[in-house]
Amino acid sequence: GPWLYDLDRVLPVALATLDAQAGIGRAALDSASLYGNETGAPYWQVVAWRGEDDSPLLVMVDARSGTVLPDNPDH
Repeated sequence: GPWLYDLDRVLPVALATLDAQAGIGRAALDSASLYGNETGAPYWQVVAWRGEDDSPLLVMVDARSGTVLPDNPDH
């Protein structure tokens, strides 16, 4: 099948994006899951928590290209 980015390659991209979303401080990584969108294209969903107020942060990364996806990977 087509080559996919594994979690070791996705996490640095995801964590940089999550840290930027978190603002001051760093995001605390919680989980990472591999999903398929409505057309079957695989993407990683990485969830973390913002340190100041413990609110959730989310980023989706295309599993084939390694690029950050918009909020809704189905479109």
